[in-house]
Amino acid sequence: MFFQALAGRIGLMSEKTGAMLTLDEWEGRVGDAVRRLRIEAGYDQAGLAERANVSRSAVQGLEQGRGSRLHTLLAVLRALDRLDVLDALLPSAAPSTTTGTRPTPCGR
Repeated sequence: MFFQALAGRIGLMSEKTGAMLTLDEWEGRVGDAVRRLRIEAGYDQAGLAERANVSRSAVQGLEQGRGSRLHTLLAVLRALDRLDVLDALLPSAAPSTTTGTRPTPCGR
């Protein structure tokens, strides 16, 4: 869901549906999208890394789809002023705590 929403926000859809893609394929597609956003914003990898306060190798790994941390993705998207791509993942309002219901633990 996360990568599908992200890919949809940055125009990275394909003939395969999200359920048909492997995690490696999703990482590669997200990396391609980040690379495209970086280039469109006029940064090289070192410049974006400095702006995001991450290492150049972290940006390179993210763009190559090599198991980057969520922290790196968020820092890079923030540096590119593109955190908006995550809007589809966030609820429009905080869940109400006054409903009187409690979540049921998994497996029970």
